[in-house]
Amino acid sequence: MKSVGLIVPLVFVMASASQGATVGNADEAVEQYITISEMAKGISEYNLPRIKSLSGTKTVLYFADDGHDFAVEYRFVDDQVLHWQVLDGPEKGASGYSEYIATNPKEGYDYVEFIAGSNQATMVALVLDRKRNIATGIFGHFPREKDDQWSMYQRSARKMTLTAARVRILSASVAVPMTQATPRHDLDSKDLVGTRRLYRYSVKDAYEHIYHDNHNFTWHCVSGNEKGLADTDYAQVVKFEDGFYMIAWVEKVMHVVSAITLNFETMRSSGAMASFAGWDYGEIINVPVGAIIKDIPGVTQADLELPNRK
Repeated sequence: MKSVGLIVPLVFVMASASQGATVGNADEAVEQYITISEMAKGISEYNLPRIKSLSGTKTVLYFADDGHDFAVEYRFVDDQVLHWQVLDGPEKGASGYSEYIATNPKEGYDYVEFIAGSNQATMVALVLDRKRNIATGIFGHFPREKDDQWSMYQRSARKMTLTAARVRILSASVAVPMTQATPRHDLDSKDLVGTRRLYRYSVKDAYEHIYHDNHNFTWHCVSGNEKGLADTDYAQVVKFEDGFYMIAWVEKVMHVVSAITLNFETMRSSGAMASFAGWDYGEIINVPVGAIIKDIPGVTQADLELPNRK
């Protein structure tokens, strides 16, 4: 995964002419970052309502395309808890219970997200396409402290990803194994490149998103708990159909993994974010998020043209 450097807000202190201008303590900017537990207070107000229709049902997904095919059964015990069990693949036999988040971001699609793994360190987000009996899975993996000892400079020097957290995006088929003929969602869509949108998550919390090429996007909090913070992070966009997408991104600073559906027909987003509950490498928690979307001008090809000079 490639990403660009961290954008850190700098405080410039005006000094006397003899002293020149000095740069304020960049560590002050770090104090503005908040944990996902604190962030949850402002990013769920406009989320879609949770659905109960999955309660009592069971779905088996056959994942492929990463060289290690595997199958998982998801049994929705009720409208809050599911049981997952790996039926085939390298982790065959692994199982567990998890609380889940489920919404219906578009007719014919269900979104499901939960925290799984024997050490509760994996985020799983599924978009179930009932129209074609296929699915896309997002698997976010979080580091432990021993795996997160390198600075971004050192990670770059070692040709490592800048993010210690990582994500896999896989295609799946519902109920039957995948074949070459099985349809798949576009796991790496470029449709959003060059666009810019405002996402209002609550009365006070709003972020602008700018979608770049080469798997980068910029988020900037213009109002709310993180006002003034911005960064450019790794992102990948999945296309389900025209006007309906999902963006998955990984944040370098807070080890946040997000999987958010984007419905540009209703102009609503819905999904979840996951990260460490506090300033440690302990419990991973997930937070439902959703926003009202507004288009704002982005970069067009015309903007790249130089003015005519006589």
